[in-house]
This record gives sequence, C-alpha cells and structure tokens, in this order.
Amino acid sequence: MSAKIVFFGTKTFAEWSLDYAKTYNIEIDCFISNKSTKWGQMFGEGYEIKSPEYLRNQLDVVVIIATQGFSSIKKVASQLVNYGFVQGTNFFTSIENFIDKLTREYVNKTFAVSKPISQGTSKDRKYYVENSDGDKFFIQFADAYEYNRIKHQYIIVKECAFAGVPVANAVYFGMFNFLSCQGGGTYLITNWIEGGKNLYYNALDLSKDEMYQMGKEAAKLVKTLHRIDIPFPNAYLKRDYKAIIDENVELSNKYKAFYDTNLIKAEKIFINYVKENEHLVPPSEEHLIHGDFSLHNIMLDSRGNLTLIDFDEIRIGSIWDELGCSIRIGFLKSKIGVQHFHRGVLDQMLGDHISKEMWSLISFYLCVREIEMISKSILSSPNSLLARSRMCGLTLKMFNNMGNPIPSWYS
Repeated sequence: MSAKIVFFGTKTFAEWSLDYAKTYNIEIDCFISNKSTKWGQMFGEGYEIKSPEYLRNQLDVVVIIATQGFSSIKKVASQLVNYGFVQGTNFFTSIENFIDKLTREYVNKTFAVSKPISQGTSKDRKYYVENSDGDKFFIQFADAYEYNRIKHQYIIVKECAFAGVPVANAVYFGMFNFLSCQGGGTYLITNWIEGGKNLYYNALDLSKDEMYQMGKEAAKLVKTLHRIDIPFPNAYLKRDYKAIIDENVELSNKYKAFYDTNLIKAEKIFINYVKENEHLVPPSEEHLIHGDFSLHNIMLDSRGNLTLIDFDEIRIGSIWDELGCSIRIGFLKSKIGVQHFHRGVLDQMLGDHISKEMWSLISFYLCVREIEMISKSILSSPNSLLARSRMCGLTLKMFNNMGNPIPSWYS
C-alpha cells in the first residue's frame, strides 16, 4: 500500500513544496503545523492543517519537512525523531530529497549498475546506468508535466544524429511510476559517451590556442544543428521572450520572499534592458537552436572529437539567442581558456568584426536568458536562488550593470 504523504509546514515554502509535488502527481494527505491557531484550518486547495499529534503511531505516513532555514528544519526533524520517525525512511528534509529517494529506488530496481550525475543546474535527475548485459546509458528523469519536452528532445536528438551532428543518440523515452508511493514522471535514455570528458571541466588541460580552435569547431557543429528541419510544428518549441518575462513576473510575485536584495536589483536591470532594446529584435528568424550551448554541454573524446550533449533547452530561436546563452559563461576568469573558446565561437559564427548593434542584440538575449534562469531556479528549488543571485551579480559586473553590451572579457 502506498504511504500517505504529509507536509510539515504552512508558510510560503510549503506552497512551493506543494506545487513541486503536484508536478510528479504526488497526492498530499494533509499539512502539519506547530501553531495551534492553525489547526483545523485549510491550506492551499482544501488540505487540512493538523496538529503534530496526528503523526503519533502513524505507520503508513511519510513526512516531508516544508520549512526553510537550517534551524527550522533541525527543530522539526528533532520533533519527528521523538515521534519515532527515521530520516531518509519515513521523513525527509525537503520534497527534493524525497523525489531523489523515489527516483533512486526506481533506478536501482531497473538497472544492474547506476551512479547519479550531479553536474549541471537542471531540475532533472541524471544517472549513468548499465543494464544486465553491460550496455551503458545516460538517463534523465523529469516530472510528469515535462512529458512533451522529453518527447521532443528524443525526436530532435534522433534527427541530429541522422543529420550527422555528433550527439549521444537517443534510445528510448517514456513514463515511469514510483515504487513506494503514488506518482511518477518521465525519462529519456541516450547512449553513454565512452571515455568522454566534459570540455568545461578539462579547460585547464588545454592551451589558449587549442580552446580557441575548439570554439570554432563547436560553432560548426551548432551551425549544422541550426540547419535541421523541425520534425513537428514550430509552436511546440517556440519560446517568446515576452512570455518568458510574464512567467518570471508571475513567479517572482508569488515567491519574492525567497529573493535577496541583489537578486531583486539584478532582475529589474535585466527586464529593463530587454524592454529598452526589444526594437533590435529582427523579423522572425527561426532555427532549431541548442539553447544551452556552452562548454558544459560539449564532450571531448580520446581522439579529440567533440560531441554535443544536454538538449534540455532545445528550442526555436535565432543565432542571437544561441549566442546570448553562450557568452554568459565567459566571465569565469579562473578558467581563462573558457574565454578563448567563446572567442572562437563568436569568430566562427559572426566573423572577426562584431558591431555594437550585434553585441546589443546578443546582450538582449543574454538578459532574456538570465530572467529565464531566475524562473527556473524558483521552480527547481528556492534554495538555489542565492547561488543564482551570485551568478547574476557576475553577469552584471561583466556588462557594467548592462551599461555596456560588450562583455569585459572580450575587450
């Protein structure tokens, strides 16, 4: 029998946790609060708020702590231990940790060998796996609401492989159910790149000239991607910048309590830059773009060949949109080769003379992407907003608070 899922907490973070659980079709039994004035009231869309005493002697309950802050979580965790609950078994310190456990259960039951992959900022959970025959794969799990994204990602990766773009080819996609509670999600399996090294994490092993040439070669790959015919109506992958801003405004209004002052400032600067420069956007120029084209998503094999990976952000867009994402990575001065890689990308795609108007258009899409990444951070976990605030601060420093469309590392 599936366990009843209970949230402990009734503030804004509990609202976010409920939204997160819904994307995996997890049903919630009730909410718990230590405040007696809330007992008997309703939370959200009809969930009763109960006393912690409800949890005593409950054998079929899993409790998710839905509060924020170390001291608050620690206090509730201690309370649950006193009630006989065991962390990692029938109580968890966040909904993310609970989903991690449920996904890991499914992976361990389905595959002979598995190892989680923690690199990247995506909400998706990713694993290296082997089947009983020793075949090696990469698998990513997403929530049930992401089924169409995963399906389109599968189709496009297949099209890329057919067109000669070096990718980890897609093998299968589908839905899965959790083993120990109601709910589930969707997944995509691709081939594992044997011996591949992520170019970002190996940037220090290559010279500046090598990184520059890698950038030019990577740009050739992504230009091939841009020429692929879309195998379904473009509307499925179209991401209008106005819709991105509208989504951000809605989310930030709902979860502004999670922002620090620096993030509030950065978000305002990015939105203002977009509004002030939207006249630069050219008439519809629609290509299939990678959407997250950077060193993080390029693998280098033992023969020096490059492979594009991670098509989570695949979309219909323009070359300016593609480059707007790409140059966000250039501020990492501790990896100086990164900047030479992106110089190679820019030279290959635009030539060695980039006008200020071109830079302004690239920076327009960079700001759109920063706004989108704030929204994604909210959806992934409000706890990640502090890191996102720091990243936005680095971007603003690189562009002089968007007063200069040319990044400081390029001058």
